[in-house]
Amino acid sequence: MFRYLLLLFLALATACKKNEVQSDQKALLSFSFTKSANPSLIADVSGMISGSQVTIMLPAGTKVNALKATFSSSPLSTVSIGGMRQESGVTSNDFTSPVIYRITAEDGSTVDYSVKVAVAKSGEKLITAFSFLKSANPELPSDISFTINGTQFAAVLPVGQKAIGLKASFTVSPLAIVTVNGAKQENGMTSNDFSTPLTYRVTAEDGSSTDYTATVTVQVPVLSAAKDLLNFSLIFKSFSSKEIESTGKISAQKISLFLPPNTNIQNVKPTFTISDKATVQVNGQNQSSGQSAIDLSKPVLYRVIAEDKTTKDYEVTGISIDQTIDNLLQKFMTQYSVTGLSFSMTRNERLVYSKGYGLADKSTNEAVNVNSLFRVASVSKPITAIAIMKLIEEGKLSLDSKVFGAGSIFGTKYGAAPYLSGYESITVKQILEHTSGLATNDSNDPMGISAFDLTQDQVIDNTVRTRALLATPGTKYSYSNFGYCVLGRIIEKVSGTSYINYLQENIFTPSGISTIQVTGNTINTRKPNEVIYYNSKYNPYGINVARMDSHGGLIASSIDLVKLLTRVDGFAGKADILKPETINTMTKYNATAGYSLGWSVNSSNNWWHTGSIQGTSSEIVRANNGFSWAIITNSGCIDCGDNYWIDLDQLGWQIQSLISQWPEYDLF
Repeated sequence: MFRYLLLLFLALATACKKNEVQSDQKALLSFSFTKSANPSLIADVSGMISGSQVTIMLPAGTKVNALKATFSSSPLSTVSIGGMRQESGVTSNDFTSPVIYRITAEDGSTVDYSVKVAVAKSGEKLITAFSFLKSANPELPSDISFTINGTQFAAVLPVGQKAIGLKASFTVSPLAIVTVNGAKQENGMTSNDFSTPLTYRVTAEDGSSTDYTATVTVQVPVLSAAKDLLNFSLIFKSFSSKEIESTGKISAQKISLFLPPNTNIQNVKPTFTISDKATVQVNGQNQSSGQSAIDLSKPVLYRVIAEDKTTKDYEVTGISIDQTIDNLLQKFMTQYSVTGLSFSMTRNERLVYSKGYGLADKSTNEAVNVNSLFRVASVSKPITAIAIMKLIEEGKLSLDSKVFGAGSIFGTKYGAAPYLSGYESITVKQILEHTSGLATNDSNDPMGISAFDLTQDQVIDNTVRTRALLATPGTKYSYSNFGYCVLGRIIEKVSGTSYINYLQENIFTPSGISTIQVTGNTINTRKPNEVIYYNSKYNPYGINVARMDSHGGLIASSIDLVKLLTRVDGFAGKADILKPETINTMTKYNATAGYSLGWSVNSSNNWWHTGSIQGTSSEIVRANNGFSWAIITNSGCIDCGDNYWIDLDQLGWQIQSLISQWPEYDLF
């Protein structure tokens, strides 16, 4: 029974469904392109539906190859194109040609709508930029821009340029075309004659047009009256072969120009700049910067001639300090029979003078030059002191460090317990200031009397074992070469390298110095550029000078020495290689001895040191007025007496008193 009732129910339901009526509605109710679905549009645009035709007009310039239509159709209907279902505001189509939208009703019937999209033609016809570019017109010196005032364009060409055969570069409205006298114009390519005003017609896509007039004028030349001498200088090579400029001071049409050492003042080739389009003459002869030679042994009149032929005169005076310094130094050399001499001076840490005098080698007549190397004798001592102070800064040493005996720098390397009285209390500071009591520079100086072939270690060991101290350490000033030999070995002990290597790596290289080194003992072992030494009484090559390294065995040029002074002088111009507090400690004035740590120092805060061995005399000075200088000779004057050293010392001070004007260049 239940099975029968179920079949009856299904039959009734099927009969009812067959009687339902399906919708045949299939109209396209609305059609548009919205900005939200098409960001390239500036606003929503609605289409017009007429029968089965849909037309829609889009703004000029709109791209129609990928638009998303927004539409509505009859309820229960679907929309497709070419069998592909369309989603309103989602599906993208190409509307370049009419598109058929098929509306399918619920009952399966269909109707087609033809959608035709048109794009409005542009009416824009603007020229927004107009110029002559050098890339299109190589004959122009640069790009030429036009000023735009409404429909009038104007540009000015430089003097001498021609206005024919020029190619204009321009920017116009999209889809517009440009013509001149009916000929189409290509941006940056079409050549025209601009010697008279030219009409550019811009035709919009919709056929409307606007005319623009381009007017080009050529500058009329104006003769310049400018006739100034703007810069006057002398370019020359420094001692390191770098170019240096000595700049002339120009004041009220008078120019003073410093001439560097060794300049041939009768053949000077100045470098100058003058007003544009002006020329320069000396005695009616045209002058070329850096090429024309003049004689500056007397003032020279430079005439600057403007383009308009008016003139302006400048008087140029050369200033040379050579003669003043030459006279002093050559007088000194003659008085004391000095064979060769090197002198260098700095002012405010700039090298203002350096020159060699006399002979480096009598046998060949080789002259001393600024790069000649000399034994500097005891001028080696302040250099050693600088190295000791550097090690103290590095924390490898202290002024109070003990030197000999158990627990000292050397321990028991030199001598043996029990030590002679006082040796175990000697400090680094006492050796630096010559108050250690160690052997002094008398006829028994161990650095001079020790056998030629003894090493430094052997000399020190023998002396510590056998020589009693001259005084209790710290109580008496007594100048000691031997003490500074010990300092050299201290440098080697705490640095782990040789004396000269430590100096080169930590003192000389940071100061820009490459030639200070230890000398050779014989004439045949002298270094490149080293002079030959002369002495009428003592043989300069009969002593072991190399063994004297840290107290008297270095060689240097006078430039080397003043360059080093600029890096330890405490002045502000160039960075020092020691800290200010270290320099102050090293050069603190000692009223009793007049000697600090490696330097003679007076109450005026002037520092100096002299040096003398067979065939050599030397002095370096750091003055409190910003001057420093170095003098070295290759003729020893051990028996010349005090007058020699007084006169040698006075040379630098006399030069300062005689010269009132100093150059601003830096010969370094």
